[in-house]
Amino acid sequence: MKKTVLITGGNSGIGLCAVQGFLSHGWKVIATVRSPEKKNSLETSCEGNKDLQVEICHLQEPDSIAQLFSKPLEFEVLINNAGMYAQTHLLSATAEDFNEMFQVNTMAPFLLSKHAIEVFRANKTSGLLLHVSSTLGSKPAPNTSLYSASKAALLSLSKSIAMEFAPDIRSICVNPGVVKTPIHEKVMGKENAAEFQAEISKMHPLGRIGTPQEVAGLLHRLCGEEFNWVTGTEIVIDGGISLTC
Repeated sequence: MKKTVLITGGNSGIGLCAVQGFLSHGWKVIATVRSPEKKNSLETSCEGNKDLQVEICHLQEPDSIAQLFSKPLEFEVLINNAGMYAQTHLLSATAEDFNEMFQVNTMAPFLLSKHAIEVFRANKTSGLLLHVSSTLGSKPAPNTSLYSASKAALLSLSKSIAMEFAPDIRSICVNPGVVKTPIHEKVMGKENAAEFQAEISKMHPLGRIGTPQEVAGLLHRLCGEEFNWVTGTEIVIDGGISLTC
């Protein structure tokens, strides 16, 4: 019987690669996106794969998350992948900036994890929660105060879940470093993003930034039986930049 994974933010970057990767390995995938346009785009990119179910969910709205789980869902793995990034100077950041960042990066994973645990328990199955955090959650950089703090909270939440719901439910954080995704162009613009990626590549011991496929591949591997004894930990995938910065 095919296993099923629920992946948030499945329309671009790491999320899109995860959706495509799990499908290629024979999994059923439930993916969330933010709009009908993104739903159509994801379905088109996966060529109408019958093992893909795309749901529209606004992760900054608790009611939308509750609505997602109002219909029967069965899955063995939740991947909290969706998130937002913004460069913020602490003194110029507002309460609204704080609330928005934490709503998407921390509150949404909390609510999704809670619902997922209820699904696992209702189905009397074990389950795995994978959270895409960031190396910035452990080692912040200038002008990332809110983002780093929200990811640090996610790291702590993951460990709390691992402690509280073992042995039936496991929880793991995957902490990517700098990965070539559309987020950089969205925040910095195309030209600045290319310059940033080129400069920061030189700071990595491995000489380059990561790819979404590499992170998505790790997420898939962690769902394998050979990792059944892993929970409550942080797995870093960053090209070694944590050693130098």
